[in-house]
Amino acid sequence: MAIPINRIGAQDFLDIEGEVQPQGQRVEDITRRFVDGVGFRKTATRGVPSTLRAFIDLPGPAATADAFKDSYLSLQGTVVSIIQRDVSRGNYLILSVTIDDIRRVETPVGGVIGGFYPTIVTFEVIYAGL
Repeated sequence: MAIPINRIGAQDFLDIEGEVQPQGQRVEDITRRFVDGVGFRKTATRGVPSTLRAFIDLPGPAATADAFKDSYLSLQGTVVSIIQRDVSRGNYLILSVTIDDIRRVETPVGGVIGGFYPTIVTFEVIYAGL
């Protein structure tokens, strides 16, 4: 069985949890009190922010892990393609990046890099529609 591709921009990950929301028609409720019926108005077509949790194994020593952290943080404010379990979606703006948890393991087995620091990186993304 082939290992699925999980990538945000040029960065590979073991897995990405969460679902990206595509753009869609937005509506505004304009129903008035004490008037029969319901009123809605179509507004813009835009995306909704989504949260993705990406899992990666950073290599050691700690200085190298810090360099990887910096590369993830540099994605903030950029428009990227997201590949999640071999499904590609383009034109997503990264609103924020948070490095949630870095832990040291003594004997790494497998992974993308085979690193000593399993890490969770949280991305807040929105469809940019460029």
